[in-house]
Amino acid sequence: MSNHHNRGAYKLMAKLEELFLHTKPSRILVQLNHPNKENYTAEIASEVGCTYSHAVRVVQKMEKEGLVHTHREGRKKPVELTQKGREIAEPLSELIHLLDAHE
Repeated sequence: MSNHHNRGAYKLMAKLEELFLHTKPSRILVQLNHPNKENYTAEIASEVGCTYSHAVRVVQKMEKEGLVHTHREGRKKPVELTQKGREIAEPLSELIHLLDAHE
């Protein structure tokens, strides 16, 4: 691997760590991992206990990193995990579940 590629991978990892070492973004990603549920930002904010504006900012960051995809359906804008997002959400969900069980 080239040194340039390593720096790029390190920067991406640092961005993702910064995003997911915070409780609300982690919980948002896990919330999006629930199958057969349409997720909208307002409902996500309510479920994880954060403001709508905070949820919007987190979803925008996740979309920029390729973890979620949003699209318009009339006035609504559902949020869906991408494959990359699912690959992160699944083990994160297991970890949060384990941590919650030990509280």
